[in-house]
Amino acid sequence: MALKFLNKKGWHTGSLRNIENVWKAEQKRDAEDKKLEELRKQIQEERERSEFRQLQEQAGLVPKQERLDFLYDSGLAVGKGSSGSDGGFKALEAPKIETPSESSSKRGSWHSISTPQYGQ
Repeated sequence: MALKFLNKKGWHTGSLRNIENVWKAEQKRDAEDKKLEELRKQIQEERERSEFRQLQEQAGLVPKQERLDFLYDSGLAVGKGSSGSDGGFKALEAPKIETPSESSSKRGSWHSISTPQYGQ
């Protein structure tokens, strides 16, 4: 009995459609693996660079700079935390606004503030 018709069935592993789907899945997996390896290399280079910079700062060869370098980084290091112990975003917080009762306790009375007289 000839079994040539099996190759035309959808579930058969030798059908061209299934072979093509397997090939596409393998290509996609290979591309993802390549991308992950590239990201691993990039993360490793960033770590080495930051460790080298810290060693230079500790040795006194390079002055320590308090900059916002994390804004310009690639984003791979997100979640590591900032180098400062204060959380890194203290400078971005809104300043405290004093109410008239708080300012009067500091200066005396807020009514005693002289206002400029125009037209005299």
